[in-house]
Amino acid sequence: MSLFVLDQVVLNNLIYNLIKDGYDVIGPVIKDGVILLDSIKDLKRHPAGVTDLQAPGKYRTEKIQENRIFGFNNGPDSWKKYLFPPEKIIFKAKKNPEGEIEFSTDSTPLNKYAFFGVRSCELEAIKIHDAVLKDGSFPDQFYSDLRKESLFIAVNCTVSSDTCFCASMNTGPEVKNGYDVVLTEIIENGKSIIIAESGSGKGKSILEALAPMAASENQIQESRKAVASVSTKQKRSINIESVRKLLKTKIASNLFDTISEKCMTCSNCTMVCPTCFCYNIEDTTDITGETASRVRKWDSCFRENFSYIHGGKIRESKKSRYRQWLTHKLTNWFDQFGSSGCVGCGRCISWCPAGIDITESAAVFLESVEGKT
Repeated sequence: MSLFVLDQVVLNNLIYNLIKDGYDVIGPVIKDGVILLDSIKDLKRHPAGVTDLQAPGKYRTEKIQENRIFGFNNGPDSWKKYLFPPEKIIFKAKKNPEGEIEFSTDSTPLNKYAFFGVRSCELEAIKIHDAVLKDGSFPDQFYSDLRKESLFIAVNCTVSSDTCFCASMNTGPEVKNGYDVVLTEIIENGKSIIIAESGSGKGKSILEALAPMAASENQIQESRKAVASVSTKQKRSINIESVRKLLKTKIASNLFDTISEKCMTCSNCTMVCPTCFCYNIEDTTDITGETASRVRKWDSCFRENFSYIHGGKIRESKKSRYRQWLTHKLTNWFDQFGSSGCVGCGRCISWCPAGIDITESAAVFLESVEGKT
């Protein structure tokens, strides 16, 4: 597979070409001091020369001296909000003049998305959604149709946030599959250089249209070193195999009282999580009684009424809801979907207002077995 060198001008041309081909290009932008995802026309709003400083319950961006194009990690947004949007109208019902009910669905043409700057952990999260929402027993047609048309311009991570732990989850920092084009940034003589490689027929055509220069062997080796170094720099980790087996035996443990004590059940962790897909169905009628809508909205297992069934709520206590979240992510998800429900992106750590750290929660149980707590 050939690797090529792209500079910022060529990257802009890549975006222009995608737009010309009918794609809505979605990429990272700076807004109100936060790196978010939005529709882009070029790299003018891209967070070049910016990094994000993350820690439990903390997030901020700041300028860096190196003019890195991809010197940052994940903000609160994930690509989930485009493929599985926070709110989706399932159907509308309207009473016509004859008093009959007419039903309609959203006839707006589906967007043809090109996702620019997707990280490895994000692609792994999308793979989980594919297994549930596209390839599962009850596929979501809206999701399936969007995925069919989507294009992925991925990025190998060459910097790591304090809250990242993808290396221990085997979900990064290197992008291994699920991409059309993958980019790797290196600094050469103080200048940002992007090494690009295709991962599909579409990706090959995209790169060939740019007529880029071939990467040298030295540049290729430097790009591989840059990605490999990220794994060794990550401070957080989860021994997922040990934790997975252990949590199955600790469902009644009093340790859940300790680790859930700070939890505010605010649902921030599930809202920013790229793998969570729980939702609620709401039926609403206007004040005249003439029209009604059925809407699917994101929901969270931390919400008290989430577990309500006829007769009452199953998980009324904060402890039980935190336990449900932790054990589902790190244990029961394997039984349901064949993988962990956590991809190590660290968002739940950064965006928890109480600064709860899922890696610390997992470690508490391992330490209890080793007799340390």
